Amino acid sequence: MASGTRRSDAAPSGRHTGSTPPIDTPQPGSATEQTVARLHPSARRLVVPSIASIAVSGAAVYSAASASDTLHRLAFAGGGLIAILGIGVIPFLLWASRVYLITTRRIVARKGVFTRERRELPHSRANLLELRQSALQRMAGTGDLVILQGEREVFRLLDLPGAGLVEEALRDLMEHSSGSTYARTRQPEATRRAFDPPAR
Repeated sequence: MASGTRRSDAAPSGRHTGSTPPIDTPQPGSATEQTVARLHPSARRLVVPSIASIAVSGAAVYSAASASDTLHRLAFAGGGLIAILGIGVIPFLLWASRVYLITTRRIVARKGVFTRERRELPHSRANLLELRQSALQRMAGTGDLVILQGEREVFRLLDLPGAGLVEEALRDLMEHSSGSTYARTRQPEATRRAFDPPAR
């Protein structure tokens, strides 16, 4: 299947790439960090499970109604319920549990129903963005956003709806974060007097 990749500079390279301590999820209205977007992967992956769940539920109801005794009715109903949980409910829970939170400072990815997994990346630690789209994703207006440090992939946002708009917003946030960091590191040099000792 044909695919496309678009790469764009998110911020100048050469910034600090050391470990960053975890940050609590920002609260709406925070004075220091604001939530920009809360995203899920495209819901089109739920189309097939939804259709299958409807078909299975119809078959289970028909089979239970046609059964000649109570035991067979219960067996058909129970089997249909288990099948619906497996092919319909669990895929929905997995989709709903995968959340991408974009704030003015970082990206947070969470997933998992029973075991939760959380990753985060400050905007200042990324310098390249790649938008990767298959032919199907281009038709649906979705795509995968890959965030890199140099040529190394450090973060991937899967099958985002409106991926082009998300890419633009992320690039602006990363450029702003890099510019703010650069300004802070250069400020002492700009204010140093000629007779002051060099910074160490």
